[in-house]
Amino acid sequence: MIKQKTSIAKRVFITLLTLSLIISCEDDTTSNSFVESDKEKTDTLSDKSSNLKEDFLVLGDSVVIPSFEIKIKLTENAKKIIKDKNESIVVQAYFSGEFIDKGNSKKDEEGANLGSHRISLYDNYVAEFENVKIAKEKFEQLSRKNFEVLINVFSGRKSSPKNLIDCDILQKNILDLKDKQHVLHGKLIPESIQ
Repeated sequence: MIKQKTSIAKRVFITLLTLSLIISCEDDTTSNSFVESDKEKTDTLSDKSSNLKEDFLVLGDSVVIPSFEIKIKLTENAKKIIKDKNESIVVQAYFSGEFIDKGNSKKDEEGANLGSHRISLYDNYVAEFENVKIAKEKFEQLSRKNFEVLINVFSGRKSSPKNLIDCDILQKNILDLKDKQHVLHGKLIPESIQ
């Protein structure tokens, strides 16, 4: 009888041990699938950054930004005066963003000035921003790589020290400008031509 009780106790013990191993294996499987889902998240993030890498080409210590165009539509009167005065139209792009390091208050005030690019136009009023480069070192310090672009348009001040035209400005993120033509309208500043 004692042998029978010991045998039953062994079977119960083995059954309980087996059940606890099965349960712990199921827990391991669950945690492995959790790890896999974390891996999937990482891969998705990598895919997103690889898309970003397609938008920005790194050449040595520079980053080539995506191309875009700015078309200037002047009023007929503005076109005539600009042409008569043999004046140019300047399309100036300023690139800026925010640094990752928020600890430096001087940097916070200044923001990340990535530089600028200027195109002078004479007859054809379409500025093609192609192969424009910014410093890789500054680009890498940005908290968001989709930095801001500010476009200003003014006369070249060859015939007069004053700006002759009042033109729209444009302020967008670089990826919103990418591969598109954006139209800005301009007119004469009447007091500048007197």
